[in-house]
Amino acid sequence: MQVVRKTAAGSHLRKRAGTQALRSTGSPPPDAVRPLPPTEAEVAERAYYLYLARGSAPGSEFDDWIQADRSLRDGRDEKSA
Repeated sequence: MQVVRKTAAGSHLRKRAGTQALRSTGSPPPDAVRPLPPTEAEVAERAYYLYLARGSAPGSEFDDWIQADRSLRDGRDEKSA
């Protein structure tokens, strides 16, 4: 359903029912903004700290990488874990 309004200048504005208008700045509402995913360098650094926290034992590089990526995406700081 469309709603048509006439402005004082005589032009028409159309707005679909159920949609939110953008703010006067033209930016989307704050809850629509998503943070960027972590860079490869950020994940590598976090994975390295996890590796050190495990005592530098080899064999869990993939697990360290996945844990580092998830912790960065979730916004948790697991460097000291």
